[in-house]
Amino acid sequence: MQDEKNPKPPPTPPIDKGTINLMQQSGIGMEMVLTIVFVGAVGYGFDYLVGTWPVGFLVGVVVGVAAGFYVMIRSALKVGNR
Repeated sequence: MQDEKNPKPPPTPPIDKGTINLMQQSGIGMEMVLTIVFVGAVGYGFDYLVGTWPVGFLVGVVVGVAAGFYVMIRSALKVGNR
């Protein structure tokens, strides 16, 4: 018997497939953006330490874009295989 002080919570409504797809795609895009920002920041830090502005930053951004696309494609293929 349920205790009246701790009633059973109401059931949560099911999440539709459109919402799930939107959340997965948002996550993929966020991974790409964060990869570009992180690698660009590493390049910026390298420039700051060595004093080669903007070479390290530009290399970092280009490598970040390549890594971001790699992460995005890998994640999209995982989502597509489900």
